[in-house]
Amino acid sequence: MSRTRHFVKRSFMNKGFTFAEILITIGVIGTISAITLPNIISNNKRQENIAKLKKNYSIFSQAIELSKAEHGDIENWNWDLNVTEFTETYIIKNIQITKNCKTSQGCWNSSGVITGLNNIYVENIKYNNYYKFQLSDGTYTAVRHDSDHIHFYIDTNGNKKPDKYGHDCFVFTLTKGKLSDGFHNTAKSGMYMYGHGLPRIDLINNYHGCNKKHSGANCGALFQYDGWKLQPDYQL
Repeated sequence: MSRTRHFVKRSFMNKGFTFAEILITIGVIGTISAITLPNIISNNKRQENIAKLKKNYSIFSQAIELSKAEHGDIENWNWDLNVTEFTETYIIKNIQITKNCKTSQGCWNSSGVITGLNNIYVENIKYNNYYKFQLSDGTYTAVRHDSDHIHFYIDTNGNKKPDKYGHDCFVFTLTKGKLSDGFHNTAKSGMYMYGHGLPRIDLINNYHGCNKKHSGANCGALFQYDGWKLQPDYQL
């Protein structure tokens, strides 16, 4: 009887964990969490910005369609207007905004710049050739007029950092007609993500490709190409 109780007691103890084993397990879990948790948080933030980008793209697309209903086809708009006249005639009256800075300071981050994924300065929004306003969801928008096309620069989280292409900054292009210059390939007039129409490999690897070696201006077009979902080959 005594031998039986001794055997049961030893068997029960052999099924447990020592204090040292528990500490080791906790340490391993903590190490894994420290490695993976920042990536999870970062990816969630990026997916949130992509969702905002998709929403903003829809807002501007609808604004363009409303202007077409009022003013006719895009190619027949008055493209000789300056950036203020063009934006106020065709764009801004069809968008809900909370602040309008026009061509003065404000409605953009304090440094006034967009940085590339390669950490090189790409665009300086401070200058007065940009028409700037803030959307009702806090998104900053800057408009630049380049004769036969318009660029819309957006910062999805307003004055918060990192102010970087592919993270919180993106660019759309409104074209008067077909635009094919190595950075776009559009068949007709309309609004497109910067880089629209290029093969996916070029959206990643050309001069404005969505990777850390280049500016990242193509990131919006890449996200749209991929159905607005983060993919494992992104180098952000």
